[in-house]
Amino acid sequence: MDFSSQESIKEVTCPICQELLREPMSLDCGHSFCEECITTYSESGSPQDLECCCPVCQSRYQPWNLQFNWQLAERVKKFREVDMNSHQPRRRDLCEHHGENYDIFCKDDGKAICRLCVQEHQGHQMSPIMEVVKECQEKLQEALKKLSQEQQEAEQLEADINEERATWKEHMQTERERILQGFEQMRGILDKEEQRELQKLEEDDVNVLDNLTMAKDQMVQQKQYMSELASDLQRHMHESTIDMLQDVINSLRRCEIYTLKKPKIVSNKPKSAFRVPDLSGMLQKFKEICEPEEPHIRTDRSRGAAAMASGILVNMKEEVTCPICLELLREPLSLDCEHTFCQACITANYKESIVSQEGQSSCPVCRITYQPGNLRPNRHVANIVETLREAKLSPEEEQKRDLCERHGEKLLLFCKEDGKFICWLCERSQEHRGHHTFLMEEVAQEYKEKLQAALNRLRAEQQKAEKLEADIKEGRISWKNQIQNDSQSVQEYFKKLRGFLNTEEQKELQKLVKEEGDILHDLEQSERELVQQSLVLRDLISDLEHRLEGSMRKMLQDVNGIMERSKTFTLKKPKTVSKEQRRVFQAPDLSEMLQAFNRSESQHHHATSVGEPF
Repeated sequence: MDFSSQESIKEVTCPICQELLREPMSLDCGHSFCEECITTYSESGSPQDLECCCPVCQSRYQPWNLQFNWQLAERVKKFREVDMNSHQPRRRDLCEHHGENYDIFCKDDGKAICRLCVQEHQGHQMSPIMEVVKECQEKLQEALKKLSQEQQEAEQLEADINEERATWKEHMQTERERILQGFEQMRGILDKEEQRELQKLEEDDVNVLDNLTMAKDQMVQQKQYMSELASDLQRHMHESTIDMLQDVINSLRRCEIYTLKKPKIVSNKPKSAFRVPDLSGMLQKFKEICEPEEPHIRTDRSRGAAAMASGILVNMKEEVTCPICLELLREPLSLDCEHTFCQACITANYKESIVSQEGQSSCPVCRITYQPGNLRPNRHVANIVETLREAKLSPEEEQKRDLCERHGEKLLLFCKEDGKFICWLCERSQEHRGHHTFLMEEVAQEYKEKLQAALNRLRAEQQKAEKLEADIKEGRISWKNQIQNDSQSVQEYFKKLRGFLNTEEQKELQKLVKEEGDILHDLEQSERELVQQSLVLRDLISDLEHRLEGSMRKMLQDVNGIMERSKTFTLKKPKTVSKEQRRVFQAPDLSEMLQAFNRSESQHHHATSVGEPF
């Protein structure tokens, strides 16, 4: 290639300063300029402008996108070498103005001059050229040594930047994995918390529904018991006077002491399994006895059968008699040992046991201990008792029932205190002295009214029981809906938490990507700056080496300029990013956050829970 041609000179000439390119920088449009020229040109624009226009083609460019043109720099370097080694050595050894030899060196201008040029350099410090050669060589050697050290440092810094880039990439990859692992652990915590909450809801559902079922069963039992009491009262009201007054005191007392128990929602504790007593044989035998016969004339055989049936009824009464009060069982309750008592009797016995035996209660018959919660209503015995009350005795028994067992006198009086029939001799006895006794006909209406009042009260209690049963049913439906809604809320809540975690994870990863991009960009920028400085150093070192190896005139030509450039050049160390000062991802303590949330929710739930008794 002919570097002396005009076209070649134009390619390596800066369009701004019209000199050979120094540290050529190229724009996106392809035009190249001296780094100093294009930097000055870019800074001359408005500070608000983010883009500038090429001085040649006016194409827009961003000042930070300037690229160092190594290829063009090499061409400039070769052009300078060819120009200095031109085929006109004689002319370069003579003064261009006067054609004389360069014998004098002007220290102020730093160049060789001839004897005729002295007039133009009047007042300058000048010395014979041979005197300054050695001094100049020493300075050039010193400058070369300094620049060589700077070049080594630049190469080391460039290697450090490459190593730092690799370290940062590895560090960022580790940080990325740590972020992913941290969020994965938090997702695991969420899964466990969700399952725990759903399990708690399921347990609450089972417990509350069991309690509601228990409450419903209690209400059914109470309704049945009230129905039995009401039936008993109605039967008394339609019986004869003597039959009505026979057990009226006990019936009224049972109605008076009965209070509808509102069931409470309590925890479901395991109870002893209910054991049905083996009464099938007894019931079958009783059924055979009580079956009605076809109406016919009574024979001796029928009278004998009736007498036997009456005897069996008496024996049956003994079987269904309370061992405590020795009366027919009222509201029979059976223990685990299979003995049966009136509810009022066994309850009173239990209260006495609490006081005397420090909480231990035992069966009054066999003394086997029992738990009050294991008492169970005995419907079979209750039905037998009811049937026995309605069964008729033999005429002899009927007649015997109207007579006093102690005196054989007819029972015509009624003792209010004892609630039983007495004869006129009993009235005068010490046992009933001071008691209020009346003829049966006199108190019949009074007790009928009391029976009616008790019946009205029981019916009102029955209505309450039905209302409570309806409330329990409604509460069961409401609870199921509440559990379903709570379960959906838990799932939706944790779904939102997972979405939040996914969003936060993406934010953290995006921050990491941006930070990595910024750091690597800074490292690349630092590397480019080092490359540019290395090129400048290489040019300076090459210039110094050529001067030291070339002729005397070549060494002294513009020596002040090269010395000044060598002296003022200082290697700019690139900025580094400290790993200790950067932001490090810290996974939030999700477990503690959820615990605090659960405590808050528990307090709110306690304030608004369904803890109301039915």
